Amino acid sequence: MSRLDYQGLKDLGLNVKCLELCRSISPMYITDNGDGTYDISGTFVFRGLTRERLFEKLEELADQIIND
Repeated sequence: MSRLDYQGLKDLGLNVKCLELCRSISPMYITDNGDGTYDISGTFVFRGLTRERLFEKLEELADQIIND
């Protein structure tokens, strides 16, 4: 398991909106579980997300925050 930093998230392929979300919400951590799944922890908690589902969840969170 390794916590991804900003560059790691960028390398994963997150778009700018999701990268800014990850930087603006504190605490928010994304962990690579090493088995093809990722966890979001901190202010929001989601476990065992596939890469695709991780992207979807971050998009949903970004849209919720932008619209609030």
